[in-house]
Amino acid sequence: LADALGSLRNERDRSTILYEIASGLVASLDIDRVLYKTVLMLKDAVHAERATVLLLDNNTGHLQHRASVGGEKSVPPGGVRAVYNRNEGLVGWVLKHRESAIVPDVRLDERWIPIEDNTRSVLAVPIMAADEAAGVIFLHAEELAAFDISDQRLVEAAAVQVGHALNNAELYRLIREQAERVGVMLRAQQNEGARSQA
Repeated sequence: LADALGSLRNERDRSTILYEIASGLVASLDIDRVLYKTVLMLKDAVHAERATVLLLDNNTGHLQHRASVGGEKSVPPGGVRAVYNRNEGLVGWVLKHRESAIVPDVRLDERWIPIEDNTRSVLAVPIMAADEAAGVIFLHAEELAAFDISDQRLVEAAAVQVGHALNNAELYRLIREQAERVGVMLRAQQNEGARSQA
């Protein structure tokens, strides 16, 4: 009974986290702020030491480091270019296969590109936007086999919400650009009409 009660509390807490993530994603079009809050909540929920988001830049195709929690360096607004390419390592595998990966020991996984930290296990989940892999959420832990399938399901559910938010932000950007173009054309027509009348 105690185990069942603990399991129910755990599920309730995870549902609350997903609700808060979804609410935050819907409430703002500031992707950097939303990504930061999302990885902060996920890091705490799965007891990771570090959480990061890498997104593909639509213009260049390069990976951008867009949000990070628990690391020494903060990520500036708009992100910075990642040190590895979109086809390399575990991030490349996740983007290519569009599948999540739980790595119990990164030292035994040939996909892992060594970085200078104490990461021993990783959970990597793709972010899908418009049926395309748009990026990856990474959760790092310093202990072996730190993540399980329930952690994976939680992060996958959050990644779906992030994908929707990215789609919404992109649509908003396109609509805003189109409205600006129409406004410029309208002003040009008004100026031309004023000149014709004169």
